[in-house]
Amino acid sequence: KLTKCQGHCKKDDDCDGDLICFKRDGEPVPGCLDNEENVESADWDYCTDFSPLKSVDKDGGGSSKLTKCQGDCDDDDDCD
Repeated sequence: KLTKCQGHCKKDDDCDGDLICFKRDGEPVPGCLDNEENVESADWDYCTDFSPLKSVDKDGGGSSKLTKCQGDCDDDDDCD
């Protein structure tokens, strides 16, 4: 299994433990430094422990507030 900042993964199961396979299109790998820690190819996907931000649909009238790294908030009052 691949460790943090190693590639070339195809799916989360290719990564060790709770790491995820970060799918990218040339952008930097969150939690890894380009040209260090084995991040060599802009075309590869890499294992990391950083989850990309995920949008949360808050427009459904729910009363819960968004937590850290959740979106889509419209103003500070939407956040916990």
